Amino acid sequence: MGITDLKEHIKFEIMNTPITWKQKYNLEKGAAFGLSHNFWQVGYLRPRNRHSQFQNLYFTGASTHPGTGLPIVLLSARLTTERILKEMRAIISRKQDNPSFVISET
Repeated sequence: MGITDLKEHIKFEIMNTPITWKQKYNLEKGAAFGLSHNFWQVGYLRPRNRHSQFQNLYFTGASTHPGTGLPIVLLSARLTTERILKEMRAIISRKQDNPSFVISET
């Protein structure tokens, strides 16, 4: 793949076990395939596909909206991609409308 020095760029490594997954993410019996299936973690109530504080951090997969299962996970990836592209177009449009407009890198 052309990446010869990847190991040098790894800042830290986190190891999870079924026990830590259960404690940190409420995964049923430490299952690695998504959130527990209870009323508060289905459909619209699942975590959003964009971080609320870090505007350039996006999520996709079984534990995000809209949910689990291969077709739904692929839909999650599609929705996140469409959101990123839409937001990028808005930024480009603002830059063209106001050349002095600067996006904060923080």
